[in-house]
Amino acid sequence: MPIDLALVLHAHQPAGNFDAAIERAYASAYLPFVEAAAERPWLRLTLHYSGYLLDWLAARHPEYLARLRQLQQAGQLELLGGGYYEPILAAIPAADQQEQIRRMTEAVQRHFGLAPHGAWLAERVWEPQLASVLAAAGVVYTLLDDTHLELAGVAKDDLHGYWQTEDQGLRLAVVPSNFFLRQAIPFLPEPESFDFLLAAAARHPGSLLTMGDDLEKFGSWPHTFEHVYRDGWLRRFLDGLEQRQDEIRTVRLRDHLRAHPPRGLVYLPTASYPEMMQWAASSSWRAFLAKYPEANLIHKTHQDLHRRWQSADAAAAEDPEAREHLLAAEANDVYWHGWFGGLYSPHLRNQAFTHLLAADRLLARTQPPSALRRLDLLGDGAESIEMRSASLRLLLTPGDGATVQELDFLPADANLVNSIRRRPEPYHADLRRHAEQNPAHLPGPVALPAPALEALLVYDAYASASCRLVQEAAPAPDAAYTVTNAAPARVELACGPVRRIYALDNDTLVVAAEFDAVAGPARLEWLFNLLAPDAPDRGYRHAGRRLDLRFAGELPPSPLSLLDGWRGVEIELTAPGAERWRIEPRFTVSQGEAGVEAIYQGSVIAACWAGGLSRIVTQAKIFLSSCHF
Repeated sequence: MPIDLALVLHAHQPAGNFDAAIERAYASAYLPFVEAAAERPWLRLTLHYSGYLLDWLAARHPEYLARLRQLQQAGQLELLGGGYYEPILAAIPAADQQEQIRRMTEAVQRHFGLAPHGAWLAERVWEPQLASVLAAAGVVYTLLDDTHLELAGVAKDDLHGYWQTEDQGLRLAVVPSNFFLRQAIPFLPEPESFDFLLAAAARHPGSLLTMGDDLEKFGSWPHTFEHVYRDGWLRRFLDGLEQRQDEIRTVRLRDHLRAHPPRGLVYLPTASYPEMMQWAASSSWRAFLAKYPEANLIHKTHQDLHRRWQSADAAAAEDPEAREHLLAAEANDVYWHGWFGGLYSPHLRNQAFTHLLAADRLLARTQPPSALRRLDLLGDGAESIEMRSASLRLLLTPGDGATVQELDFLPADANLVNSIRRRPEPYHADLRRHAEQNPAHLPGPVALPAPALEALLVYDAYASASCRLVQEAAPAPDAAYTVTNAAPARVELACGPVRRIYALDNDTLVVAAEFDAVAGPARLEWLFNLLAPDAPDRGYRHAGRRLDLRFAGELPPSPLSLLDGWRGVEIELTAPGAERWRIEPRFTVSQGEAGVEAIYQGSVIAACWAGGLSRIVTQAKIFLSSCHF
């Protein structure tokens, strides 16, 4: 009796990803893979497209969805559900869990006429309560890694077939994805996969082995298009399966589950796939929120907005646009970092903040927020102070040098800080060795880092924030300040001999520092990220000159403007009495699909004063502008 082989492939693009990037994935992976499958009428597949990507494909390539429907109607293809925006379900509110799954189910029904039986679980992040969450949404089964079952005590030789779990009496089938097959397909020579499958067929005839992984690795990861298609790996693999159908039979998962009972009851602990737990340094995916405060800020801002949405009046609570922005901000990509991009990608962080600020703006129409709030926004026991005007919103962090963690220009739904701390990552220890070892198992050579990248391995002593004060006789730049006065347009803080004042007037933020005695040289650092340092519509304007955002150096103390033509925003900085501006662009060095890469994370623009002053003041005026250079 043959063993059943379920090939389960997952395709996902973050909401708001560049169209050109999605088109490349479509042309290099999504299309050629399905074309190859269509040539094999005996082949059975289970595919998953996240909801945003599915609707993107329907709008841009309706012929592709028509091809998928043909495969489905021919009995070759099963489509999975999941969360529409591919959220980490365990990390979002209960109401959103159900709505994300429902919207994904509706998208599959809209395009393919059938409700999905199974659900792809984003990043296979599992917490025990998800059994009842998924079952309550009508999901029959989900995929996890076989390591999840090993952690539950299942022996290695029993990691086949599928198992049953439950929570609160609601039952869910769990299908283990085989670790060896996930690593081997398509990276190892195809005979190695056949040897493994044939040995399994001999030990467990009639059972099931499942390989669940990314569709993008079949063409859009570096070197994989040449390896999978031009060099013929996929053709040889499918030919081999066709020749071995008496021993290895491809199946849709729903068909196997209908024909076979579960192998038993299992209760799975909190876990994810092995690489994810290594990156998080924990079995819990939520550890990323402690590891990266930048991710925690987005996550906790979403939670705060969700509470506001729940307490809003009926008109606001039923606003479909605000609800859509809240759901879109839950896309998982921006909340963590592994091999590739993720949290280190400024455009993904910007997309999340844009959705959150748009939801904030829409909720404010019927539920105006307070001009001043003092709260533990981040859930870490430390106070945040939210100040608002008609145009600006800022988050002060008294415990971190009385700095500005976030500065939002509300008319453009724009967080103008949106940076990330330069911190050590595991692959920084030896970039060249890491690239040569190719930890993502990509075929072909992985690009080695240029010496210039290694020179960028500079780490920040403090969190990325704006308005940090650096002065020799003052408290440390990250010292904790005490709030001495808090009014809607003015907040005053003190630490030892230094007082910090923030005054907000519509489109202008004034920041001052006062010293009990004449102070030595001091600087106050603004941090802004306009995202694209080489874009022609972004840069500095100073004394009639246009400067690129990559500019590093010093400028005279006359007014300095930052211009963002993409969002139509201008920031005009002044610092009366300062002797110069000092500008430092910041780049992180992070792992990308083709190796390591430098990513612009904004610029520190420091107003610098000579000694002999007891008070320094700097100001940012932020307004809509056509931004013509």
